Amino acid sequence: MLGISYNMLCSWTADIHNSNSRLSGAAEKILAEVVEKGYFFPKPKQLNICGILKQDVGLRLTRLNGKWILYTNNGKELAMKAMLEKEKLNYLSARRLVSIKRLFYDFK
Repeated sequence: MLGISYNMLCSWTADIHNSNSRLSGAAEKILAEVVEKGYFFPKPKQLNICGILKQDVGLRLTRLNGKWILYTNNGKELAMKAMLEKEKLNYLSARRLVSIKRLFYDFK
């Protein structure tokens, strides 16, 4: 999202981390992947952590065909493409594509 590596981000923000951080090491790793790639495919045991990141950091968590994806609000398009590739959904009807877009863009 920022166009920089996770290590660079850590070096810039090293002085603001403190022992009162609510994020666990696992949550920080997941957040680092979201920052680096723009999305993260959590395993079922990681959904609680993703829920915390959704609430505390403002990330988005969406489910399609039983698979979850965590992504930034600015990374909707990238996350949707990654999900379509992961699910091998190369051909979709226009109706199905609109229903998938609703999951990511909150169309009503």
